[in-house]
This record gives sequence, C-alpha cells and structure tokens, in this order.
Amino acid sequence: MLRRPKAIAFDVSTLHDAQDAGARYVEVKDSETGKAYKAAMSTVWAKGWEFNRGYGRQWGVPICEWNKDNQPAQLSLLERMI
Repeated sequence: MLRRPKAIAFDVSTLHDAQDAGARYVEVKDSETGKAYKAAMSTVWAKGWEFNRGYGRQWGVPICEWNKDNQPAQLSLLERMI
C-alpha cells in the first residue's frame, strides 16, 4: 500500500508472471483493515503507472480504481434458493 499517492503497488515482474499464468483479476486483502480490493488485470494495466522508489520496478494503481469493474454480481433467484 502506498500512502502518497494512496494506491496499491506490486512488482512489475509479479504482475507479468500472474498474467502469463492466466490471471484475469488481482485481489488484495489489507491485513490491517480486512478490506478486500479487486480489479481486472486490464484495469490494473490501464489505470496504473510504473515507478521505482529503490525497490525495483513497481506498478501502482490508485485506490479509487479498485472494486469498480468487477462488483459482485447479484445472485439470481434460483441461486438464492440453492
């Protein structure tokens, strides 16, 4: 988690490895708050930026971009009954 700007960051190589393995979404759970953040891999690449603060190439995605394009779908009536 970045404090300035408020964002979630990853090693660029880790994101590439996940995408190469078939990942379509990234999900992160904040261990302090328990809140889960989820975004499509396409959103991560489109809305993020690369930076290096002395720990190698990293990719940051602003907090406001998480949980937008993949909100939990409402269950259908049939799914609720099962």
